[in-house]
Amino acid sequence: LVANETYGPKDTDISPQLTKIKNTAGVQAVFVFGLGQGPAIVTKNYKQLGITLPLYIITVQNAVPYSMLGVATSSTAFFRTLGGSVGLAVFGSIMNNRFAVEFMRGLPPAISNNVPAAQLDSLSHNPQALLSADAQSQLKGLLGNLGPQGAALFDQVLQALRHGLQSALSQVFLIALAVLLVSLVIHLLIKEIPLRKQHSGGDPAVENRGKGKG
Repeated sequence: LVANETYGPKDTDISPQLTKIKNTAGVQAVFVFGLGQGPAIVTKNYKQLGITLPLYIITVQNAVPYSMLGVATSSTAFFRTLGGSVGLAVFGSIMNNRFAVEFMRGLPPAISNNVPAAQLDSLSHNPQALLSADAQSQLKGLLGNLGPQGAALFDQVLQALRHGLQSALSQVFLIALAVLLVSLVIHLLIKEIPLRKQHSGGDPAVENRGKGKG
């Protein structure tokens, strides 16, 4: 541990702490422990400050012959981008499917029987009613046609939306945690190769031994 900085629960800018970490020699990784908006602000400021810790790229470059450095570097960037795209698609699909199932399951029978199926299907694939005032107004107007109970049903729909979104996000984060743990185990099993001593263009295992023996 070469640096230790803290932030408060009400902080909206953590750039000063990150700047100190950035200027500290020997930093190889940044670990953020916290809940709420703190880690998200750290991530935003981290990117704004242009902090980069390219240790993984160095590891890959050190494991291949010098003549293959370009291929190894570009392949690392390619597979990182590919993994991000595939991961986003997979987790997005899981979240959407789980949200739709939990939302429909949480709806009271009065809504399922009186609200058009097309409207319910639209809500089950887009929880904008939780964020958009216009969407809430449209939904409230639609449920207002059901009589005095419309206001109560509107609150129940919002509650079903919240429950569905919460369940979907919980499942996504649990799966992501499992993937993270598997990745951690795989990284711990990666063979350690000392940094090369010279650039002969040959095998890295030979290069790393240098010319110390005669």
